[in-house]
Amino acid sequence: MKTTRLTDKMKVLRINQGDRSVFLGKTFMATLDGGKTRFPKHITEKVPVTENELFTRLVSEIKIGDEIEVTIVTVWPTLETHLEKFTRVSSL
Repeated sequence: MKTTRLTDKMKVLRINQGDRSVFLGKTFMATLDGGKTRFPKHITEKVPVTENELFTRLVSEIKIGDEIEVTIVTVWPTLETHLEKFTRVSSL
């Protein structure tokens, strides 16, 4: 199976201990009309945390509102995703 990795800075919106996932959000400027129209675009993503040690570290080190740099892995062709690693960038 093929995998792809995406590394980006995102804000922690929620940590869900029930299904061991983290909700991440990001706002960026999107464009229309060949760049003539600019507007803020917000995305939210629920990312499973499959490794026990990584989830324990996430819960103990990160708070809601923190900005973290994440690496998210996607497995093709199933499109399953999971958090591979994270680093805190800034904290509230």
